[in-house]
Amino acid sequence: DVLVDGEKTQTYRVGGALTGIDLAAGSHQIAMTFTPPGLWLGSLISLICVLLFLASCYVEAMAERRRIKEKWKEKPEETEDESDIFQESEYV
Repeated sequence: DVLVDGEKTQTYRVGGALTGIDLAAGSHQIAMTFTPPGLWLGSLISLICVLLFLASCYVEAMAERRRIKEKWKEKPEETEDESDIFQESEYV
């Protein structure tokens, strides 16, 4: 889109690569905007990928917390040798 003095203006190709506009003599304020095709679709796909990555990080963190909690819940059984060491210690 090309705006000349705030109004949309007709454009045409110049040399197959440039954009041309017709202007009257005098000073003008020209604004050109360009949105590449696929920008919004690409942005949406990128946003979805970031959200999926964050969700997978969250799920992995919760699984790790669960593994740590289960590990702490399982208490290793004391053997007789370990209990004798602590009871017969000269520091007790």
